[in-house]
Amino acid sequence: MVKKKKKDTFQEFRSTDKSAYTTIKTTLKSVLHNHKEVQPVITNLVFEMNDLMIHSYQFIRLYVLKCYNDNQPLPEINEKFILYSIKTLGARSNQGVKSKDTDLLETLQEFYDKEYQPLLNHEKTHLKNTTFLLPYLATQLHTSLSNNTQEHFIQHFLRFINKTTTNITEDKAILFKFKKLVLECNDETDVMFDVWKITHLPNIFPINIKKSVHYDVKISPFNYLKGMLYMNSVLEKKEHKLFQPLPLRNNIVPKHIILDTACIISLFCPENKKKGELIKNMKENQHDIWNNMLNLQHKTFKSKYYQFHYQIQTDGISCSLLFIRKDLKDKKWGSRVPTLLEQDFHNIEDLSPEQLKEIAPRNIVGCDPGKRSLVYMMDDKGNKLQYTAPQRKRESKAKTNQRILLVEKKQNNIIEKETHLSFQNSKSVDYEKFKKYLQEKDKLNKETTEFYKRDVWRKMKFRQYSYGKKSIDIFLNKIKKTFGDNILIGYGNWSRSTQMKHFMPTMNKGLRKQIHKKYDTITINECNTSKKCCECNNDLSYYRHSDGNKQFRLLVCSGCVRPQVKQIVFRTRDANSAINIMNIAKCWIEKQERPACFQISSFTTPNIKEEVEKVRPS
Repeated sequence: MVKKKKKDTFQEFRSTDKSAYTTIKTTLKSVLHNHKEVQPVITNLVFEMNDLMIHSYQFIRLYVLKCYNDNQPLPEINEKFILYSIKTLGARSNQGVKSKDTDLLETLQEFYDKEYQPLLNHEKTHLKNTTFLLPYLATQLHTSLSNNTQEHFIQHFLRFINKTTTNITEDKAILFKFKKLVLECNDETDVMFDVWKITHLPNIFPINIKKSVHYDVKISPFNYLKGMLYMNSVLEKKEHKLFQPLPLRNNIVPKHIILDTACIISLFCPENKKKGELIKNMKENQHDIWNNMLNLQHKTFKSKYYQFHYQIQTDGISCSLLFIRKDLKDKKWGSRVPTLLEQDFHNIEDLSPEQLKEIAPRNIVGCDPGKRSLVYMMDDKGNKLQYTAPQRKRESKAKTNQRILLVEKKQNNIIEKETHLSFQNSKSVDYEKFKKYLQEKDKLNKETTEFYKRDVWRKMKFRQYSYGKKSIDIFLNKIKKTFGDNILIGYGNWSRSTQMKHFMPTMNKGLRKQIHKKYDTITINECNTSKKCCECNNDLSYYRHSDGNKQFRLLVCSGCVRPQVKQIVFRTRDANSAINIMNIAKCWIEKQERPACFQISSFTTPNIKEEVEKVRPS
């Protein structure tokens, strides 16, 4: 079994050092000198690059499927391969530096001419003045493809085991043990799985796995691409639900592109100057180059600790400006600026007795994170504060934007057109089926592209970002008003790695980071906090109506009922958990141990040197 990396010794709650880089998001129009001339050029480039990226995802996926279905070796998916794929989809001049790997370029060009272009009747994107932009696109695409495997391979593999071992066993305990051993590359599995292993594992795992699958898939994600395709092909034959082996860009609303000094020179070089000379002396002249396009005297660029780092990311409406710390600018580090490591969220067990004594006078606040109530906070004085997902959706204008988009899509018959595409499966690894999907998708894109190019969708997206940030800032200020200055937040360790069905995506770790930036937080293990009553520590049960149906998130405690009055004691799940988290934090500060009913198996206390095995109460 692979040992987890040990956390650093606890020193302080929050690092006071400022990060090496920061970004400011604003409207492009507000920082441009001559927005009437410059903004249309940038917007047109955004449209062209968005179309190029859509086809790049499709081209790479089709090429990989062609190799897989023809039993040929899969291409080595690196940034060079992706960059050449992008160039294949564009029209280039014969000037400039020639590509080094001409064989790869010729192979991709041959595939484009014989397969991709006739399939979609594709017109190449003109790549004039995009030499310095294309590597950024290749990096973005490479990151997207690798993240897809890194984040989802284990999940897909475990589900594949569930679907293909039903005729062997359905015992969850046996399957759990088998999965654990396989992922640890341990051959000592039950003999009942030997045939399954011989049949499937050679087609899923690469030959040389370092340490464990969990580790290796993070280090070499593309070694598992063939396994992803194989699992999907088996599931497709059995008519089970499929997954995306390689992602596609389905949303055709124009996305952000990165522009640096070289890109700006290529796009807006004055006629009386030579591009080559400007690019050669780029570092010496970059302030003047950017000052011709952006108003560097604008208040956005004025900062005490940071200065503009001559790079922006824009979708033609909004833009993110990159800033670097002034004390790191043009120092001995050069282009390799040291990045400050993100501080871990420490557990309360990491604190020494001296540190616990120091924080004892603070107002301890229990914080229960969740899906609907993003955080529910309470202290021992009865003060409470919560921040909910519906509240954030409303305050960030996400709900309003969703409603506007739905109305517009209905009026323009977009929903009807998009529904027709649902008859095709984008996740298929069958070459002919995927080609059919691409034809339908390309047809839909051409019919809806003008609708999604409208400025209003990108403006709404920026508005949602701005109002979402404002919503969090208001909530963070409310924490101080509700609980005071001298507080310590005991933060529950709840987390969810996958998206729940029928729930909108919600903040979890991101919100914890925002709270942690402003207030001292310490992690509390949530074991039994929603199960036990916050007063008598007995088990809670859901309140049931007379018809037997459970009441959502309303709990009843039988231990707190006084016999003389026979009054039912109700507990809301979030409030009960928050109080329990607060009580655990207080108990640990006072005694360096958790209350008995909240103790965890294999839990080590600082008073005992050797590990004491404690059984979790049922």
